[in-house]
Amino acid sequence: MKKQIDVLGKIVQFVCSAAIAMISIAVFTQVIARFVFNAPIFWIEEFAIDLMIWMILLGSALATASRSHTRITFFINLLGDKARGVVEIFTQFLCMAFMLYISYYSLGNVASTMKNLTTALRIPRGLLYAALPVSGVLIALYDLCNMIQDIHTLAGGGKIGGDK
Repeated sequence: MKKQIDVLGKIVQFVCSAAIAMISIAVFTQVIARFVFNAPIFWIEEFAIDLMIWMILLGSALATASRSHTRITFFINLLGDKARGVVEIFTQFLCMAFMLYISYYSLGNVASTMKNLTTALRIPRGLLYAALPVSGVLIALYDLCNMIQDIHTLAGGGKIGGDK
């Protein structure tokens, strides 16, 4: 399972890298077209914004996988090692449950907006909104993997949580 999760992470990382490259090229092209040739390309801004939304949400999943989201650990560091581990696992469970809840209920929004086309690109608006359930499921999956890893660490007598 770990190998599949790592491969999935590499794919998401590649997609985010490709997205930032495409955004950079698109914005650069728009600047040149607008200020040098005085002929802006009408769809570039929408393209860059939509791609940025996908990149940010997928990047959030990568941050969950690597446990690099910003956290305030002052209070959790006041706890003992075992209690801190239990709180960390419970927090990951709550995040996983919330992301699954959000993902499930956002599917209706995705489905209901598939017939609505975006203004410039003329693609279904639901494709943009699909970023939320996709990233939500990825975040939940990474939270589950982190929980399993922490449970094994805690069961083996190791330390988890807080500032390591």
